[in-house]
Order: sequence, then structure tokens, then C-alpha cells
Amino acid sequence: MAPTLQYTKSVPVRGEYDVVVFGGGPSGVAAAVEAARGGASVLLVEATGMLGGMATSGLVGPLMTSYNREGTRPVVGGIYREIVERLEKKNGVTVPEETDAPSIYSSFIKRYHKHVTPLDSFLLQIVLDEMTKEAGVEVLLYSRFADCICEDGKITGAFILELQGMTAVKSKIFIDCTGNADVDENL
Repeated sequence: MAPTLQYTKSVPVRGEYDVVVFGGGPSGVAAAVEAARGGASVLLVEATGMLGGMATSGLVGPLMTSYNREGTRPVVGGIYREIVERLEKKNGVTVPEETDAPSIYSSFIKRYHKHVTPLDSFLLQIVLDEMTKEAGVEVLLYSRFADCICEDGKITGAFILELQGMTAVKSKIFIDCTGNADVDENL
């Protein structure tokens, strides 16, 4: 068995929220914005310096299809459609209705690749910043989940590693949108 160290430290509580979302990619932004629009106080915690996940910080695009398998009808709307419409106003997207497969956007792949959404990653970052700000989401960049505080089998708080050091938050709801399933009460 590996040797262990005991570590004890008082950590300041950053705040109490209705919802804390870990991960500021498209799913995390959507969860945070919808919760805030519904009246919840929301903290969105993102490990990198920008929202958008791999679509912005990794320059991975286009966004994959929002249509059914056959590519005959849209099946994804909501926040996704709002993002596309906002990007369209900034001339930062080719709307999915205007793309086909195979094409320059999906290479030679035809099946399941009709109607992808090519976009400008920088403008996507701006749109996501605008949406979170308008909704009243508190965004914490360069920060990541460190550990949970659990009571009666439920996560009631979390420790966050920020650039300035460790802080804690309390919340009624925690949502893990990290892409790595980082939020684990069994750490």
C-alpha cells in the first residue's frame, strides 16, 4: 500500500448557489443558461480560459449534425438553435440546412453527417459569453472540480481549484458536464 499524508486546511466558501455546473462546453453552457433563465442562481466552473469546450479551445468543428440519422429533419433545437441563430447574425456560421454530406465540411463521410454546422470558433466563444452574461450566470474560468462534500449520500458542496487557491461552494444541485465525469463523491 502506498504511503499517505493527512491534509487539513480551512477553505473559504465562495458562495451558495441553486445550481453549480462543472464544465463550460456546449452542454454545460446550455445547462447553466437554462437554469439561470428559470430563476436559479448559477455558478459555471470551466477548467480552461474560455467557454465552448473543444469547439472553441480545441478548434474542433464543425458541430455535428442536429438532424435525424437520415438527415431529413432537425431533431435538436433549444439552446443549440439559439446559438446557431446568434452566430448567423454575426456571420459566423453556415446553418445546417445549407450543408450536405459528403462535402468540404464532412469529407467523404455521408452517413449521419448531413447538415453539420461549420462555425467560427472565436465567434462561438463570444456568443456563449454573451448568453451566460445575459442569463446572469456567474462564470469561473481556469478552475476545476477538486472534491465533494457529501451529507446523507448527497453532494451538498464542492471544493474548487482556482488560480488563487482552493475555495468551496455549496449548492442544491451539481451538474457534471466536464466530459471526463470529474465530479465523483468517491474520490
